[in-house]
Amino acid sequence: MSQGGFQKIKDTVNDALNSDLYTNTMNYCVTNGVRFVDKDFPPQKSSIVGNPPSRDYAGQFDVIEWRNADQIFGAGNYSLWNGINTRDVQQGALGNCYFLCALTSLSENPALITRLFETDEVNPYGVYAVWINVNGIWQRVIVDDYFPVYNPTGRGMQLAFSRTDQNELWVLLLEKAYAKVYGGYWNIIGGDPVHALRDLTGAPYERIDKLAQNVDETWAKLLFHCSRNHVLTCYTQPGRVAEEKSPEGIVGGH
Repeated sequence: MSQGGFQKIKDTVNDALNSDLYTNTMNYCVTNGVRFVDKDFPPQKSSIVGNPPSRDYAGQFDVIEWRNADQIFGAGNYSLWNGINTRDVQQGALGNCYFLCALTSLSENPALITRLFETDEVNPYGVYAVWINVNGIWQRVIVDDYFPVYNPTGRGMQLAFSRTDQNELWVLLLEKAYAKVYGGYWNIIGGDPVHALRDLTGAPYERIDKLAQNVDETWAKLLFHCSRNHVLTCYTQPGRVAEEKSPEGIVGGH
């Protein structure tokens, strides 16, 4: 089905990429009345920092636990999306602002988000399939709905990484699928938003470096791409101090 001028990715790829794994997983859960737990990317510490943990891991996420969507939000109290918009995307304790920046830019055209999902509804068994473009080839990534949580105030669990303001799953699921593709949440810390956009769209990109170009030429390029509804994003140069704010309130390295 076409959404906003964009077909679902699953309807555009070669049939050879549409394996039976998603259907078989669903059938197993329905037949046995169980919630899906992804054995390839389990709700365990290894899915965050690897097994053995990355060499530069220093215990930052040792307090994290895992809960499924029903346990986090309450059964029937959440949706896959509820009017996708730029305000939905909120960063947590994971340093992946580049990826969330890409999601925010794409959310200006919600069809660019919804096309990545196999279905448009909450799955009662926690089975979700998301399409990510890996090395130029669309890949269906199956994930469960267990997410990292922690208890920072002693007053109850809350999401440790990305979140939305309306109990929506789309941001959490895309972040989890991206982490699975790259071998763990730890491996998606730090990056370039254009690479994330490439992985989420399969489209080429152009980087404009203001410091290397005439300001008027840069402005003309931005207007050109805006006029054609191309996806735009930007990031700031890091300062001498991590996440230092300029007098205008702009944070460096974001």
